[in-house]
Amino acid sequence: MSTATRSTGYRLGYARVSTTQQDEALQLDALQAAGCDRMFVDRASGKMESRPALDDLLDRARPGDTIVVWRLDRLGRSLRHLIDVVGELERREITFCQPRRADRHLHAHRAADVPRVRRTRPV
Repeated sequence: MSTATRSTGYRLGYARVSTTQQDEALQLDALQAAGCDRMFVDRASGKMESRPALDDLLDRARPGDTIVVWRLDRLGRSLRHLIDVVGELERREITFCQPRRADRHLHAHRAADVPRVRRTRPV
């Protein structure tokens, strides 16, 4: 990866699955493809107050690092929590991003799984 497209710090990936029966492989593949140097994984509901891997990630992140998540809902418990976390990262000069590839991958899965709905004009 060229230095022009990479910040001066590490790329730290965060993945979360809601239950122990779910597999985080898809998220980890996307984070690896995004060039993450280290990945942190929680296996818990997003509503839980404490997520040990996220807490560890936030403790280890330093100015110049970039935190990468597969999707925004993996990071925040709620919209308010997401805004607070991203605001704290900005204050600490830590970049936050979601890889574009993850978004395309997500849409590719949705297209196969969701039936097409015909749009109608409002009456």
